[in-house]
Amino acid sequence: MAVSMEVNPKQLKLFVALVAVAAVVGLYLYVFSPQADRYARAKAKLSEAETQLQASLIRLKRIPAAEQELTASILELDAFENLVPDEDKVHYIYRDIEAVAQKNLVTVTSVTVASGKVRGPYLELPITVEMEGRYAEILDFVQGLASLSRVINFRSFSLTAGAPVADGGPKGVLRASAQVSTFVRPKGGGQSGAAATVKAPTARK
Repeated sequence: MAVSMEVNPKQLKLFVALVAVAAVVGLYLYVFSPQADRYARAKAKLSEAETQLQASLIRLKRIPAAEQELTASILELDAFENLVPDEDKVHYIYRDIEAVAQKNLVTVTSVTVASGKVRGPYLELPITVEMEGRYAEILDFVQGLASLSRVINFRSFSLTAGAPVADGGPKGVLRASAQVSTFVRPKGGGQSGAAATVKAPTARK
């Protein structure tokens, strides 16, 4: 019995179409899809590299400003260091207080130095300055202390009436007390901690 080998043209066209579709699907799955994934990963890496490059450029642009800030900080620290004497030279601060008092016609009756406190590499010395003078003279004295080439911090300040004129006190003279602090470099890493009182009278002119 003979077998017919005739192929229906419609079936042939359908078969060819299916093969073409299969080829396209295979091409997409095995060629275009992996390529697209690799492209997406490459694009993401490129975007990340661009972001890092921009950040690096920003840091590079900030380097001159950072160098200027560092230089300014070093100069400021050096300036501060120049204002801080060694502990064994703290008497120069007392001398400066006395000089300001004489210049402004204020009588310093006493300078009391309390126990120092360690503040990092420095020693902070609380100082109480007792004085007498007229109101304007005392204000000038306080301003003179603030303008010294020393590190002097004002903690408190008080004014009281002087001796009554009836008791022989000079007219218009007030008593004042200023609590200030200054810094020194501790000798041997610190000091004994004993408070000291320095009498420093100044004759009025």
